[in-house]
Amino acid sequence: GILKFFWLPLLGAMFLYVFLNLSSLIDFFSGQTNNGGSYGEVLQIFWKYTSIIFLMGLAASYLLWKSRKIPVVVLLSFSIIPILVHTLTRNNSSAQQHSFFSLLFLFPLVGALITILIRKFKKMGVAVAVLMVLFNFLFALPQEKQLESFWPNSEATVKLLAEKLSPNDHILAEADDIIILGLRNKLPDQNIAGPFYFEYQGLEGPNAYSKAIDDGYFRFIQLEGTYFSREQINDIEAKLPAKYTKIFDDSKIRVYERNL
Repeated sequence: GILKFFWLPLLGAMFLYVFLNLSSLIDFFSGQTNNGGSYGEVLQIFWKYTSIIFLMGLAASYLLWKSRKIPVVVLLSFSIIPILVHTLTRNNSSAQQHSFFSLLFLFPLVGALITILIRKFKKMGVAVAVLMVLFNFLFALPQEKQLESFWPNSEATVKLLAEKLSPNDHILAEADDIIILGLRNKLPDQNIAGPFYFEYQGLEGPNAYSKAIDDGYFRFIQLEGTYFSREQINDIEAKLPAKYTKIFDDSKIRVYERNL
């Protein structure tokens, strides 16, 4: 029943989605590769956010191997896919968020581990399970606080741009999603270029940004160091003095305006 009523409809819907959106998906994935990170950086990020659960999952896999080989292999394999994709593409810009996809497949194994401990050791197992949960909570709490402040506060930036822009302006925004939401009904989405994919006069990526800045295509440029690599930001800022003036700097976000 699970094949007929779950896996086949799910896979069919996935293939249909890929077929209908193939061009956009290719553009998206091409912008997600080689974002300046190294293999070691990506692995370090995943280890930072998933290490405790991974170790618990491996312990459960060892105990379940004789009786539950296929589920163990499936869950472990699926948990590695996000790590593998980010490592091969050297994409460290969104590894923090996507590391939690691995946890979705590890949690059932951790649940099985807790069940085994409680069944085998009764009260001692309950005590160990409580300690495991408590330890993971204390481990995860500071990480959750770090993720809350991963992106700098853009409220003042959005307010400034909303006051100064005109409907035909173009903006290069490193925090493009936030700027698009903040300027909704004030500026068309297509007038806001982001850090992942940009095409200008037949050029793409860094060459397109460079040419557009030289031409004064953008009226405003917003930088913050969240998605652009340090090298990319240095290249962009090196070109700005000729045509742009810094109008905002709160030590995290910088906004430049094209000279009139």
